[in-house]
Amino acid sequence: MTQSKDKSLVKEFQKVLLDDKDFLKNLLTESLQSILQTEFDRFIGVGPYERNKERKGYRNGSYRRVIKTRVGNIELEVCRDRDGIFQSELFRRYGRSEQALVLTMVDMYINGISTRKVGKVVEELCGYSVSKSQVSVLCKELDESLQSWRERRLESGYPYLVVDARYERIRCSGRVISKAFMIVIGTCLLQAG
Repeated sequence: MTQSKDKSLVKEFQKVLLDDKDFLKNLLTESLQSILQTEFDRFIGVGPYERNKERKGYRNGSYRRVIKTRVGNIELEVCRDRDGIFQSELFRRYGRSEQALVLTMVDMYINGISTRKVGKVVEELCGYSVSKSQVSVLCKELDESLQSWRERRLESGYPYLVVDARYERIRCSGRVISKAFMIVIGTCLLQAG
């Protein structure tokens, strides 16, 4: 009797998972919304409509934020405090992955992959498209920031080492073997003028 119950339960789960396309999206949305609410309650020190001496701030409504995921775009209600201090750890992690994606796109472009191909790769990996003009804009911003970095004023000396190895064939214990000889050059770069 319990086996037939278990089988029917499994079939119901399979039906929900396979037939309902938005099941995972809705599940993820509810989970993330719950995480955001709990994180905000911990930040403020009290739940909604509660009064307490340990309160650290006051609620000030919310705003909508869309996150792009593999299961589609997820829209979340993000709580706000009056002082504008609250920042969710959830978005900080998302920002780091988004930053990694941007750096990867720029790296692909720098290594000679066309902007169109970069857009196609991002679409394959992430499930959403990035136009070739967006890639071009990112690369133009990168060029400008690199140019300003190259032209910055050097404040002091910058010592550095250049280390390399050269392999030579030598005779050792009656055999000829390949041996590495280290070459090290030390220098200090100083600001001219």
